[in-house]
Amino acid sequence: MNTRAFFLGLIFTLSSCSLLYAQQIKVDSLKPILAQSNDTARIRLLLQMSSAYLSFSAKKALEPASEARMLAIQYSDIRREAQALLAIGQANSRMGNVPVAIECFNQAIDLITQLNSEEEHGELLINVGNAYIDGGVYDQALRVSLDAYKLYERTGNKRGMARALIISGNSYRKTKNIEKAITDYEKALEFAREVKDANLEASCLNNLSIIEGNRGDHEKALYYLEQARNIHERNNNQYPLAKVLNNIGSEYFEMDSLNLASEYFLMSLEIRKKLGDKRGQASTLANLGSVSMSQNNVDKAIEYYQRSLDLAKEIGALEVQMEVYLTLYEAYNQKEDPDKALNYYIAYTKIKDSIFTSDMSESVAEMQARFDVEKAEGEARAQAKQKKIIVISSVIGAILLLIIIVSIWRQSITRKKVNIELNLQKQEIENKNTELASAYQEIELKNKDITDSIRYARRIQEAILPEVEFAATFGKRGFVFYKPKDIVSGDFYWMERKGNLLLFAAVDCTGHGVPGAFVSIVCSNLLSQSVNEHGLRKPNYILNDVNARLSVTLRQRADESKVRDGMDIALCVLDTTSGILEYAGAFNPAWIIRKGEIVELKADKFPVGNFEDEELRTYSSQQTQLEKGDRIYVFTDGYTDQFGGPEGKKFKRTRFVDFLKRIQSQPICDHLKLLEAEHMEWRGSLEQIDDILVMGVEYPIAD
Repeated sequence: MNTRAFFLGLIFTLSSCSLLYAQQIKVDSLKPILAQSNDTARIRLLLQMSSAYLSFSAKKALEPASEARMLAIQYSDIRREAQALLAIGQANSRMGNVPVAIECFNQAIDLITQLNSEEEHGELLINVGNAYIDGGVYDQALRVSLDAYKLYERTGNKRGMARALIISGNSYRKTKNIEKAITDYEKALEFAREVKDANLEASCLNNLSIIEGNRGDHEKALYYLEQARNIHERNNNQYPLAKVLNNIGSEYFEMDSLNLASEYFLMSLEIRKKLGDKRGQASTLANLGSVSMSQNNVDKAIEYYQRSLDLAKEIGALEVQMEVYLTLYEAYNQKEDPDKALNYYIAYTKIKDSIFTSDMSESVAEMQARFDVEKAEGEARAQAKQKKIIVISSVIGAILLLIIIVSIWRQSITRKKVNIELNLQKQEIENKNTELASAYQEIELKNKDITDSIRYARRIQEAILPEVEFAATFGKRGFVFYKPKDIVSGDFYWMERKGNLLLFAAVDCTGHGVPGAFVSIVCSNLLSQSVNEHGLRKPNYILNDVNARLSVTLRQRADESKVRDGMDIALCVLDTTSGILEYAGAFNPAWIIRKGEIVELKADKFPVGNFEDEELRTYSSQQTQLEKGDRIYVFTDGYTDQFGGPEGKKFKRTRFVDFLKRIQSQPICDHLKLLEAEHMEWRGSLEQIDDILVMGVEYPIAD
């Protein structure tokens, strides 16, 4: 393990140990008081001791909670008995004993219902919902979360509403209803910030990171996770911190950063061991096994998988067992051990079939119960209707007969009137058709006017692009691949020359189309003002200046806007005399390809564009000495995010790097047509999903 990994591990070990030590001191301070107490005071102290133990040992938390329950039953204290059942359920949930936890929570709910305490009832519903999530029973988790939300809504408890929304969001996410999950997470985040609950805010950020990770936007997922991590570290919340560290490791694993992934998984595992979180340990051990498999260390992977499987079996976590059996099957296949591979695959299919059969049985039972209820209600309605028919049938018959007679008599009288009305209606329809045709023509004209206006807006936007200046400066030593998704674009490239300094950037503004184009014009003007009017030359100073003025220009405030308008950017300043390249960026890196190898200048992980009432953050810069033949590339995320290929997946940065390395033998002026051809072949018949911008220049810019 490298020095960085050592110090990361040391810092987390010290911080987790300090918390556990503090909690142990709290337990030790309660013990002498407990020895001298009796009756209801002893119950209260036992519950406090269980809560303290829960922070670092779920198993130790069970004993005082169980004793508290027995005393509460002895003294007929319903409230304390319910609180003890809640503590027992929480300890079992942490240890992965989900069915036991749910049973304890339901017993506590039955007791609290007798007291008519809505706040305590809501707290128990939240715990039941979380236990159902851990157990994979997502329909029941959703049902419980909706009950909890309604209860908290009646009492105006926004913190409780946020917690209920997180559970419903998790249920929707697990059942692939992503849009509803995002809606609930964002509403929960709004409530958490309103009541200033940092832990809830961190939980929402963690869940949103999972959504972004599943969508393939791993950098945005890491951005959310780092915020959640900072909150949990600041508040010494070890249990959720372990989960966040595990998720950070998963994101790095998806980005093929295997060493970083392993570091974060190990930090998460260390905390989960100290907390007695066996389900969490099983999950993290399986992740470490996947890292070892990706590093072609199959024996180490099997060791991690086996440890994970042992824990999953111990706590009865069928879903974890099923996943580990499948990975063991793949590992032994790779080791060319077909007998063991087959055994693990059979075990995998047995659990999968049992889960499927269980789910099907529950669904059939639910549908049967619903059918029986509807059938009984239908029979009751039919009987009532039959009685009504018997009572009024003779009256209806007489009325119908009278109507027939009157109708025949009036038919000859009304025929002429009907014909007149039909002619009037025909004329009215013809008039309406004429009006509709006129309205359609007017809509067509307005649509043409709008399209013409947007095309004119494109001409305005193109006017800010330094196409002529770029060609005159770089000639055959540079190229720009610029392909908007719509008529106008949220991406733009920018360039200024000041003496021997050459400044150039690739910029991705919020959104695409017309909104993105508006923001791009504002951002381009601010960049030019920073250089031409404020005299700034260092890239990080320029970004700091633009960041401060952009929020004022767009009048953004955190309490008024859910969307942060701004830009991601890679900004370079090249001294053409000395060959020194200085870089600063927001999310977007700069790549230098030198003799077939890539050097990455990494960006800061926050965008340009602050809220007015938010503390300004400053950007860092990096310098490097260029060598002859070095090629510098800056770009936005449109090229790598394009879906395509035989499986309809994203192009991704790894494939982008490989492609750039393959074409290094070609003159850089030919890279434009090579990049465009590769993009079109990858995209195939699929729609372009975002604006595309790739810039490349070769040093020196002139022979």
